[in-house]
Amino acid sequence: MVDPAFGTAIIEPSLLRVLESLWEGPLRPANLPLIERAIRAFLTAPTLVLSRYEGAWDTPESPDRPCGPDYKEPFDDQLLDYEFIHPREPHPCAALNRSESSFLKELVLAKVRSEAAAALPVWIKTEGQAMAFLDAWYKGETPDQLDTEALAKIYWEPWLYKPFKGIERLSHAVFFQGGTDHAEYLVGCHRAGLTVYGCSPVAQICSEHIFSKWPDHLFKTLDDEYRRSAEELRGPGLGLCLPAVTSLLLSRSRSRNQIPETLRDLREEYERARSELWTMLGEMWNAPSFKAQITVLRKLEGAASALFKTAFPEAIEALSVALTATKLLKGDPISPLEKLHEWNKPRARVGAVTFAAKLSADLRANLLNHRNILRRHLDDCELREFGTTP
Repeated sequence: MVDPAFGTAIIEPSLLRVLESLWEGPLRPANLPLIERAIRAFLTAPTLVLSRYEGAWDTPESPDRPCGPDYKEPFDDQLLDYEFIHPREPHPCAALNRSESSFLKELVLAKVRSEAAAALPVWIKTEGQAMAFLDAWYKGETPDQLDTEALAKIYWEPWLYKPFKGIERLSHAVFFQGGTDHAEYLVGCHRAGLTVYGCSPVAQICSEHIFSKWPDHLFKTLDDEYRRSAEELRGPGLGLCLPAVTSLLLSRSRSRNQIPETLRDLREEYERARSELWTMLGEMWNAPSFKAQITVLRKLEGAASALFKTAFPEAIEALSVALTATKLLKGDPISPLEKLHEWNKPRARVGAVTFAAKLSADLRANLLNHRNILRRHLDDCELREFGTTP
């Protein structure tokens, strides 16, 4: 029996704000990995939940309970908000035992404190700037946003205008709570079966040390092979390449203001495929024997490793044909039938996982040239940041 919580993704508000820059602008190259992560959540997760935590000062008594009257919608729109459960609805969140909670607090507190101290830039002059910078940094804001946030923030306490003299005298929540309640919440969600998508320092620490590698691992080989091919294909007048799933979304959208609608449509199209994906993941995690777990794992890893080759097979097959003909002339014992079997292996591996098969076909049918994608959606200033001429 698959746990009904499997397939629920909890997404941090800051990650959604970065995703929103894809259609609201300005789009920054530094945001691309975060945008890719957010789009994957929409494609792979049957249920979407907005995280109850955001700032370093947040300390709700029970974050798994419904929010109060001041709840926040994910996007404040009438389109993508409907893909999330209502912010007042509770979601699964398991309580951690005392020993695990203590270990987690020690791990997260030490890392968040050191990372926060290292993140403070040299231009910080006042305690108010330092406090504002850390507020934004904790939410996972990108560097250009951090500068603007810290310089524009106005605190009403007079002492915050005092010269900044180091973190030892700064009474920011990062150096006291250190995100430990936040970490306990995210890990509790993960223990209950949810997948966490975030860009805050706490989410990244937990992702590195605690969270499961699936379903994100399904994209690992695709990322590597797609990036390598995109870089080899990159010509003059193009500075940066887009990630694979972001490229797919932008290729399928006819204009920038239609990106949210295209994202919603993609999510609907992948409904059956992602349901089957999570059935497989549930079987892998809950199978009664290690042997049964490995059987499912090998199917998933095989699909992941062959995804790119199945999406773009022509050049590989043409090369194989040429090599086969040459070897046959030299008396190579490998028969064409055996070689054909080798060609079909990637398709068979991808075909074992419906989600991978659908994504592979989608990439093959819809991906556009990167320069064409960027010119379709970005304004002149953004194009220059991407190293592309308007």
